[in-house]
Amino acid sequence: MAQSSQKKTVLDFTPKVPQEVINLALERVKQKEVACFNNGTIQKKKYKIINYTTSVAVDMKYNVWVEVVDPCNDIVKKLWIQYKETKEGQYVCTKDTFYTSKN
Repeated sequence: MAQSSQKKTVLDFTPKVPQEVINLALERVKQKEVACFNNGTIQKKKYKIINYTTSVAVDMKYNVWVEVVDPCNDIVKKLWIQYKETKEGQYVCTKDTFYTSKN
């Protein structure tokens, strides 16, 4: 009986990105500004979040992929934000970059 429940635990284990990490990543994106040139002037604008997805890397780093609209040219871009958990239980951002696919 103990073996059966142990197997079930292993089979049901799906690592999830903690809600706190998702919130940190989305807040990070909301604070980003981009300089847009408009009629010879520079205006600071913020990205518009469309959607996000999450994944957990093999090394237990938490990935948040955020689709945003660039306010300067209305092009959809994808931000890759990654966090890892420290021994103290804090989440530290280890990657914050635009992802470009090779299509």
